[in-house]
Formats: sequence, C-alpha cells, structure tokens
Amino acid sequence: LAGHETTANALTWTFYLLARHPDKRVKMEAELDALGRTPSYDDLKLLPYTLAVFKEAMRLYPPAYIIGRRAIADVTVGEHRIKKGGIVMINVIGIHHREDLWPNAEAFEPERFLADNAKDIARCAYMPFGAGPRICIGNHFAMMEGHTLLATIARHVRFELTSDAKVDLEPLVTLRPRGGLPVTAHARA
Repeated sequence: LAGHETTANALTWTFYLLARHPDKRVKMEAELDALGRTPSYDDLKLLPYTLAVFKEAMRLYPPAYIIGRRAIADVTVGEHRIKKGGIVMINVIGIHHREDLWPNAEAFEPERFLADNAKDIARCAYMPFGAGPRICIGNHFAMMEGHTLLATIARHVRFELTSDAKVDLEPLVTLRPRGGLPVTAHARA
C-alpha cells in the first residue's frame, strides 16, 4: 500500500477537487506553465502552490483516514478510560474536518498551506501520515512523489468531471472514491 495505492488515491482526490474548483486549477496551471517545462525534482521548490493543492487534498481526503494505535499505559482521554494494551483508532479524517482547527473546514483552500498561513496550523491538526514517533517513515518521500506526479501530470493533462453526481467515499484500507471518478482526460496545449 505504502507509496502506491496511497499516492494514487491522494492524486485521484486531488484531481477531483481541481475539477470541481477551476479557479484553483487555473492558479496551479499558471504556476506550472510559468516553469515552462516538465518539472524535475529540482523544480519542486518553485511550485509552492502545487504542493499546497496536494496537501489540501490530503487534508480533505486523507488516504490513511484512520490510524490504529495500542495504548502503552492506562490512560484517561476525556471521559474514556483506556487500558494498557487497548486499541485506539484515531479518526484522521474527522480531525482534518474540525471547524475549530480548520476554519471553513469543508472548503478546498490550498492557500492554508502556503508559507505565511501554514505556520498557524495547530500541532496534530494535519496528520495524513500520522504523527509523533510512529509517523510514516516514508512521509517525506510520499510528499515529494505526490508533488512531482501532480506537477508532471497537470502540466500535460486536465481532468474534467463527466457527471455532477456526488462522489461517495469508500473507506477500505485506504480512502478511495466509490466506483472511481467519472472524468475525461484532455491534453493541455
């Protein structure tokens, strides 16, 4: 799963959001077009908005939408007592949609992740790769991979929705769109 299905699902949701928000897509495409070439690894630092788009898509639709952990000691969380060895499920997608952590939480706003705004994100409010000592060991690679793939694909292809029908979540091992996405691909000039 790591680095394959998770990245594919993250990109699927990213292209879905870009198709639903053409103003954000146009802004990202302008950044890519200003580069004037298919991006390489060295170009990623020149594409901050593209990275912000990818991060915001993973906030709204995190591939690892729920994470299991085992309690290493007895602990009380709120009114709940968790015994040592008990399994706790962390609702990542729920945290990513909390209004107290993310104003206008249901909106697709990549600007949240641009440098000036990103510093205001609360600790553990964004954790598509988990957090703390058990954070995904591949998180940096996955961000680089997703950023590179998004920039490369979006430089050459635009996806348009073929239906206005609501896309339902299919929360299996990873979060995917139930039945796929109804899109057509168009080459960009």
